[in-house]
Amino acid sequence: MRILFVPMPVSTHYLSMVPLAWACRAAGHEVRFAVQPAIVDTIRRSGLTAAVVADDYDFAGAIAARRRARKESGRPLTPDMVANLSPAERLAVKERMFAPQVSAAESVADGLVAYTRRWRPELVVADPLALAGPLAAAAVDAPFVRHLWGPDVIGAMGFPGLGIAVDHWPSALLRLYERYGVEPAADYAVHTVDPCPPSLQANARAGLLSMRYVPYNGPGIEPDWAAGSGRRRVCVTWGMTSSAVGGREGFLVPWILKALADFDMEIVLAIKASDRELLGDPPPGTLIAEEVPLHLLLPSCAAIIHQGGGGTLLTAAALGVPQLIVTNSGDQQFNARLLTATGAGAAVSVGEAADGPLKTAIAGLLHDDADALRAAAGRLRAEIEAQPTPGAVAASLTERS
Repeated sequence: MRILFVPMPVSTHYLSMVPLAWACRAAGHEVRFAVQPAIVDTIRRSGLTAAVVADDYDFAGAIAARRRARKESGRPLTPDMVANLSPAERLAVKERMFAPQVSAAESVADGLVAYTRRWRPELVVADPLALAGPLAAAAVDAPFVRHLWGPDVIGAMGFPGLGIAVDHWPSALLRLYERYGVEPAADYAVHTVDPCPPSLQANARAGLLSMRYVPYNGPGIEPDWAAGSGRRRVCVTWGMTSSAVGGREGFLVPWILKALADFDMEIVLAIKASDRELLGDPPPGTLIAEEVPLHLLLPSCAAIIHQGGGGTLLTAAALGVPQLIVTNSGDQQFNARLLTATGAGAAVSVGEAADGPLKTAIAGLLHDDADALRAAAGRLRAEIEAQPTPGAVAASLTERS
């Protein structure tokens, strides 16, 4: 079977699809990723095949611009805030909120549809933010499968194609679908692949295929110190895309490291090489892991402090590591609420950006609440390990399609 994956042009979203794509390939199926150049090297290094179907679109830049506009307006965008708007206000907000995703779809649609018609996949698997995905499936009358990358925050926000009424779609997206002769619909997916355990997921969907989250944060070389030194370790990371979206002022690692200086522990800092200049001088003895996959570092850590991205959240959960999320946006707050409800982590808001609340949260993570957090993290890990493997999900998808 030929299976076409359609990710967003963001490496973290692509990485969440890799375990299923590997499973499909190992089962003997042909696999392609229809992408823009920005993530070609990431795909190549994961051992899979890319088909470049369009020029690059600066999705991270568009998200950063939207976030700056929201910050200037003084209105944080959260699912609760959207739900409490009037219908007219909600539609206006969603037009602006969806603009980067709609522009991304417009930038890729022609090349994606042309490639799909040429390669003729029998199954299309797409990121829910890849709004051109249903166009590809419709072009060859192939079943369409949605692949989530973490907690379903975009479903809670009412993104197109995730069950909301068509009259809530952005006008530009309606025009794009009309151009390809595809009837807008509330939902196109015959199945939704969900790598979240139920306790970390907010929305139950029809056709749900639960899949075990297998941590893959890219290829790398395990450092000789990764196994641990005998001292208690805490990992600090700000993810792979947060600095591109949040900018220098949103890169809070130096503040976190300053707060950690009062605690007796070994710090492991997982960081992108491009973020190194934002770091300043870390505390003496900090182990700096540039471009080292997170799944290689966490097994020796007692806890992790991070920004709340879906990939980091699920990697730590799959490895049974207690978490402290420092939230800086609506999607991170959404993830943090789900995590804290499991008991496997805690959260502090950037809005509480003072040393006191952060140090209190760190003390709870490492001392006061450590035993309870560790026990809950173990239960969460067991829940993930009980989910069907990517191989089982690949078999189910290809048998049903």
